[in-house]
Amino acid sequence: MALESNAAPDEKSSPFYEKNETLCKEWEKFVLDRGGLINGRYNAWSYRVKTKVKGNNTWLIDIEKAQFSSGFLWMSSKKQNLREALTFKALFKNTNCKPFKIEKGRFRGRKESNAFQEKVMQLVQPGIDNGSLFKVEFKDNFLTLVFHHKNDWTEMAERALAFEI
Repeated sequence: MALESNAAPDEKSSPFYEKNETLCKEWEKFVLDRGGLINGRYNAWSYRVKTKVKGNNTWLIDIEKAQFSSGFLWMSSKKQNLREALTFKALFKNTNCKPFKIEKGRFRGRKESNAFQEKVMQLVQPGIDNGSLFKVEFKDNFLTLVFHHKNDWTEMAERALAFEI
């Protein structure tokens, strides 16, 4: 299934719509060029794209943006009410690695000498360096990587697709 616009007709001339459409089309090309699957919707205010792409492992990649209006009483109009997340998820069996978590560049849990854990740290190092890494979690054989405010980061997607243990 391809990406679809769910924008109102008057939204389609908005520069926000055009920017979101361009980004979604770039991800669509990226995924389809690699034989992956993609579906999602976009408009001037938000997008939600779900993909499945095979590299050295099969990765589920979610690209999300939600911009909340300032008309809501609990949200400050002095700050941008924007949520952007780029999430990667893949299954890794036989890693001999205990569950661990890295949040905002800080390691949580028992740090042990494990090749898988070290390779994951190398994989996400660019996200630590540029401050976009929100969370890494390895639990029940699933590795989840979450980056904020880097929804156009196809280079990280390339790194993830090439990642192997």
